[in-house]
Amino acid sequence: MNPEPTHQPDPHNNHNQQAPSMHALSTETTNPYSRIRLFFDAHKTQLWAAIISGILVLVISCLVLSTLVLYHHGKDGNSWDFRPLISSITFSAIAWISMKYRQNRILKSAAGQDSNIETTSALSLFETIALWTLLSLTAYTLLAAIWGEGAVSERLFSGWRIKSSPEITPLERIKTTLTTVGGIGGVSFLVIKFRQQDIAEKQHKHSEEERIKAEEAEINRKFDAEKLEANKKLVDAVQQLGDQSPQVRIAGVYALADVAGTYGSENHGVDYNKRAVEILCGYLRTVRSEDDKPVESAVLSILSSHLTPSTNSLHNNISPWSRYTIDLRGAKLTEAVNFDFAQISRLDCHATEFFGEVSLEECQLGNASFQDAIFEKTTNFKKASFMEANFSGANFKQKAEFGAASTGKIEGASFEGNANFKNTRFEESPIFNHSSFDKVHFQRSLFMGNALFQNVNFAGRANFGNRTVFKNKAHFNGSTFDAARFKDAIFEGHVNFGRYDKSRTTFVNTGNFSGARFDKKVTFQCALFYGEAKFYKTIFKDEVNFQGGNRNESATTFKGKAYFCSTNFRKYANFKNVVFESEVSFDTYRNNPTIFEEGVGFQEANFTRCDYHYCIFKKRADWRGAVVTSSNFRHALFNIKLAKKGRIVFSKHTEVGSNGLPEGAEWAEFEPTEHLTPVKSSEQNRPQLSNTSRKHEHYYGDYPL
Repeated sequence: MNPEPTHQPDPHNNHNQQAPSMHALSTETTNPYSRIRLFFDAHKTQLWAAIISGILVLVISCLVLSTLVLYHHGKDGNSWDFRPLISSITFSAIAWISMKYRQNRILKSAAGQDSNIETTSALSLFETIALWTLLSLTAYTLLAAIWGEGAVSERLFSGWRIKSSPEITPLERIKTTLTTVGGIGGVSFLVIKFRQQDIAEKQHKHSEEERIKAEEAEINRKFDAEKLEANKKLVDAVQQLGDQSPQVRIAGVYALADVAGTYGSENHGVDYNKRAVEILCGYLRTVRSEDDKPVESAVLSILSSHLTPSTNSLHNNISPWSRYTIDLRGAKLTEAVNFDFAQISRLDCHATEFFGEVSLEECQLGNASFQDAIFEKTTNFKKASFMEANFSGANFKQKAEFGAASTGKIEGASFEGNANFKNTRFEESPIFNHSSFDKVHFQRSLFMGNALFQNVNFAGRANFGNRTVFKNKAHFNGSTFDAARFKDAIFEGHVNFGRYDKSRTTFVNTGNFSGARFDKKVTFQCALFYGEAKFYKTIFKDEVNFQGGNRNESATTFKGKAYFCSTNFRKYANFKNVVFESEVSFDTYRNNPTIFEEGVGFQEANFTRCDYHYCIFKKRADWRGAVVTSSNFRHALFNIKLAKKGRIVFSKHTEVGSNGLPEGAEWAEFEPTEHLTPVKSSEQNRPQLSNTSRKHEHYYGDYPL
């Protein structure tokens, strides 16, 4: 066997072979030997593969059938056995066609054609028919062997033998032969029809693909044309914005908005909405002349209209511009800013100066930053909603409305005008630390998280009254109040009005906590009350601590009058070291006495004048070391069970009678249950009330005690 050549000439590649001359071509075509040699050279690989396959099949068949070459001695005498020869020829032909088909596929692939070609596409019609005929004969041979009878050697090619028998006539042999030929012809006919159908389908598919490609090409052409047109309009609009004439710049603003509205965000591969937003915001951040106010107003108007739904309903679809950042960092805006009802995912106004009015009423903001911003005129954030807000260092020089807004971090902000947070719901912990307010209103507001007002300067009135609710901790330590109003406020968590570093909580004028309710511990340690301190009908459900450091430095000091009338102390009340420079009253207010449920401590306190008229002391009361100038205990009630236990101790400055109580005070028995248990007054040593004195009935709220 000759070795396979290292290079196989490619008959389909005209570039890799030289065209023979006319003389040589005519000589080779007229010489039969030359024709055979050319055919052999062109199909050398396939011929060798076919020959080798045939020899192998012939050898295997002879071994299986126990034959010697082609002639053997059978049961009926000497006969020719053509089964090995038929097998070798059949499989040789299949190997020949298969090798040629493989070579044609390789050649077509090398020529740049599609490699995924059907099997018959690389063969001629004659070759295809021959292949299918051989495959049919092979299948017939195998099926006959399966369905035949007898030994394996007899069944293998039983379909091709007709045994000699008197019953089998030549006519029957002819019929059998013609039937076989007809079957082969039928296979050929089916192959031809299949080829025709396949070609038709491929042509249709090819034409459909060409049509689709043409449509795509047309779409791409239009897309590219529109993109070029959009980019040209965008460039023209930007050039107009740079013009010296304000009218031209205004035209550029509206042209830019028109480009964004016409070409959108995704239809042309470029987000023209985002580009329009960035260009307009960038224009506002630039340094502009005085005649630019109309242009600025046009830009703000375009931004507002594209950030606001078609109606005031917040349930409409979000505008395309709402998805982008409105970047106004460091901008100086002279015109009014109106983003009412707008929807903005991110608003960055860091260090922005607003010289005109600002209104974001009912605006929905995802992330908003007004850090170090300056608001020269009124600001309106009514019912605005913030996912995250930062007002740190902001300066509100005039009225600031935050009514019912959902705010965030406002640490270090400055409100020089009237700040309104009425009916505001703070879902997270609002941070107002280090801020300053002139007048601020938090009436009926709700603090769901911790309320942080540490080291805040309330230069004007600070109103947290009208049932403002603090659900968690409230920190006002270190803050300064000109006039604090916490009337009817509800504190459900711990409250701190004490120190912040070295700063003391200071009430310059009135500090009004009348009707307030403190559910947990509250501290006023080291606080300074320069004006009146009002705690009328205040409820302390847990411990309250007014204790100061010492009398000289950090003592809690009431320089003005202090009123704890009708106050209810349900746990221990600590007034140790407290300085009352003016009158302090624990008197009854509207027939509701002041009640100390669990005891009170006035150790080392300093009193100028103190009134305990009708006060009720159910547990320990301690005035040891206190300095008392004047006091009134008329009709005050003390627990008689503590008389002999030393739990009732008065200051050396207080005169006591034979009963161990100051003048006018009396002993009483109290049920050791709830704070609303009626008082059982002792008749012993009980003074007689004159007609001019108040009726000796004690009430807590609407409940008689």
